[in-house]
Amino acid sequence: QASDMVQRLSQLGAQVVEIPTVRITPTNQALPMDTLSQSQWLVFTSVNGVNIFFDKLKQEKRDIRALVGLKIAVVGTVTAQAVTDRGLCVDYMPEIFTAKQLVQGLRERLTADDRVLCILGNLAERCDIPNATRFDAYTTTPEAFDLTAEMLQTTHYLIFASSSAVHHFVQRVQAVGLPMPTATTVCIGPVTADTAKKAGLTTVTADTHTIDGVLQKLMALEGKG
Repeated sequence: QASDMVQRLSQLGAQVVEIPTVRITPTNQALPMDTLSQSQWLVFTSVNGVNIFFDKLKQEKRDIRALVGLKIAVVGTVTAQAVTDRGLCVDYMPEIFTAKQLVQGLRERLTADDRVLCILGNLAERCDIPNATRFDAYTTTPEAFDLTAEMLQTTHYLIFASSSAVHHFVQRVQAVGLPMPTATTVCIGPVTADTAKKAGLTTVTADTHTIDGVLQKLMALEGKG
């Protein structure tokens, strides 16, 4: 997603520096196949979760036939696309692309006997859904990167697509003894924006919580939207 945004910004004439602040690593845990077979809903909150889930499913020598009868819920159109690319349909996606809205919407759709398997990363908030089992498919850890005062001083916009990216970026700024940047920070969604605000960054949030939404917000800030 980030590389796609970099390419599109470059095409618009922006000078872009891409900084991977986090590393995504699949866990060593095998999928809980018994839980999967007993569930009525499967929940994905990220593209990483979708891709790693299906990698792990393949490791179990299983395929999409293991998901027969399951309904699938996701956060966001990009995550939904990752599911449909696997030949599956998405049964529920909240209009507002946040985990909170997903939980609220699922609570309205679940029956008393429905079981849910949530495919998450280690930094995700708890899966606050009735009869839900959490499976951490991947870990998010800090990625080492260079940061200089000149980089921060000449930057007009900072863009973040996840709360963990903000957290690790701020940690790095503090670790190298640089002042917090004054550039406008554009965040993909409210959770990411809340983390940025708490860190003291000047923050705006994309109206639509997608890469397209981030680009539209940037264009509006530049008076071109």
